[in-house]
Amino acid sequence: MPSDPAPLPPVSGTFHAAGTSRTIPAELTVAGQTLILTVGDETRPVPPGYRVNERIAGVARALLLADGGRFVTADDTGFSALLAAVGHRNRGSGITWLERRGWATLAVLTAVTVLLMLSLRLAIPALSQWVARQVPPALERQIGSGSLTTLDEVMFSPSELPEPDRQRITALFRHLRDTAGLPPDVSLEFRRGNRLGANAVALPGGPVVLTDELATLIPQDDALAGVLAHELGHLQARHSLQQMIRSTLWLATVTLYIGDDTGVSDLLGGSAMALIDSGYSRNDERDADTYALTLTARAGFRPDGLATAFEALKADCGPGCDSGSLLSSHPGLSERIDRIRRPDR
Repeated sequence: MPSDPAPLPPVSGTFHAAGTSRTIPAELTVAGQTLILTVGDETRPVPPGYRVNERIAGVARALLLADGGRFVTADDTGFSALLAAVGHRNRGSGITWLERRGWATLAVLTAVTVLLMLSLRLAIPALSQWVARQVPPALERQIGSGSLTTLDEVMFSPSELPEPDRQRITALFRHLRDTAGLPPDVSLEFRRGNRLGANAVALPGGPVVLTDELATLIPQDDALAGVLAHELGHLQARHSLQQMIRSTLWLATVTLYIGDDTGVSDLLGGSAMALIDSGYSRNDERDADTYALTLTARAGFRPDGLATAFEALKADCGPGCDSGSLLSSHPGLSERIDRIRRPDR
């Protein structure tokens, strides 16, 4: 009688639970026609509905579970053997096909990629504006709240600003908000910025976040009013929501284009960080500056307070921190200061 085939060795890797970036050592084996996943002390069969990423040279293999969890391994040979044992066939991809061809085909792919990216450069900003207009205010506020939760986990820490200062700045913010006719649920949050430093950021639908570092750097009411009015300008125009949509569309497009769709959920979860790291466009910053000048004047503050804030920021950290929300380098701080101080030019 023929002997039973030797059992396949287990494949080691890591497990990423849905909605978290934490990694746990894991192992994948096979029993009969079923994949068996061991995560920590828990062993369970892999339920139907899983997906597998494409075989691409240099890219780790991934088993995406129906609930969003992922098993990732660098052992392509062992992983493929386990999949073959349960009857799974690699579906192949355009990139796998191209890997078997020469440089001429790669050149064609590069040209197509460039044309695609140029087209997307025009299409995605317009699409993001349209999508942002379709988002109901209640959903926008949920996105902003979720973004703050993410930033609290990866960047911010609790505010250490004295309570009298927070009360004074909150009253100033509410006066600007009411003058602008924004709803009372648009709130101000205080956080220690850490690597973000002296800065402020308007999350979709509110809240506006002010870092301790910025409140300490510019204690003058007129300057703080300029900064907060600037962020309300971004909020009013939905710039934050549009930027997050743009970043998500770009990341999702690139991820799907290279054939590995198992990481899309992770990319979507990083949209809050994309907002912080990439900043706004030149036109968005100019529009928010103009809005701030008008709003502060209506609210009884010196309109050039925003220029005072920019001058303090420029003196404090120089050209190295011209990035992120308030400090976007498009346009640079010097140009924006000059525009506020000398509006006739």
